[in-house]
Amino acid sequence: MATCTFHPDRETFRSCSRCGRPACYECLIDAPVGAQCVACVRESRPAASQRLKMNLAQPLLITKLIIATLAAVHFYGLVRQGGSGDVFSGTSRWLVENFALYGPAVKSGEWYRIITAGFLHGSLLHLGFNSFAIWNLGRTLESAIGRWRYAALFFVSVLGGSAGALLLTPNVRTIGASGGAFGLMAAAVVGMHARGVPMRANGWLPPMVINLLFTVSIPGISIGGHLGGIVAGGIVGYVIIGRRMRNRQIDIAVLVAVGVVAVAVALAAAQRGVGG
Repeated sequence: MATCTFHPDRETFRSCSRCGRPACYECLIDAPVGAQCVACVRESRPAASQRLKMNLAQPLLITKLIIATLAAVHFYGLVRQGGSGDVFSGTSRWLVENFALYGPAVKSGEWYRIITAGFLHGSLLHLGFNSFAIWNLGRTLESAIGRWRYAALFFVSVLGGSAGALLLTPNVRTIGASGGAFGLMAAAVVGMHARGVPMRANGWLPPMVINLLFTVSIPGISIGGHLGGIVAGGIVGYVIIGRRMRNRQIDIAVLVAVGVVAVAVALAAAQRGVGG
């Protein structure tokens, strides 16, 4: 009886259907026809650069990365504090204390909270709602405007949400990706309207109105954060989605301008402590 090519101490009656070399059961991998040895499987794999391109080519990549990041941050915070937080109804106190949007902290130099707050959530339900919204919006927008524009739109909307929250409630700790989600929603509504789609036919207008009603009727929801995201996303959506002719330089200029203005407003609001 032949011995395995890769384990000479093992006898085998099987062989690779591609190269014919004898191999034991551990060294054979099922193929569409027969089984191939580990060496043939390794040789048939695409190069690392090609595998990277294939991974990057998958649909909704940015949407998936955003949602994965939101989930990773939430669960990392719970693990970081030793599991004392409730997975379903709570969040990490450590994350909230150190990274939530809070005017006095921003005023003292912790400007990064303008960004980090948009990736924190108060509970698994909070995370789920925002992730569900971002997923559905990503299915509409990511392939339509391109990955980098979509990613930049979300990021700028998060900045706009932080600016709005600091304008209205600078002394309240605020967390959540709702500003980013509302920005994506506003971009879809405003952009489609600018392209000539009637408001009654705009599928994203009813969800945005319903969510705004929830915003003003349920205590504890950041009105400023949602409105700030809508303003930032609406402006960007009007330019990027509303124009029939796409221009990379104009898109970059608008994204940068809206982002810079949002940060400036957020910092100014934190310094003044308006609404506190």
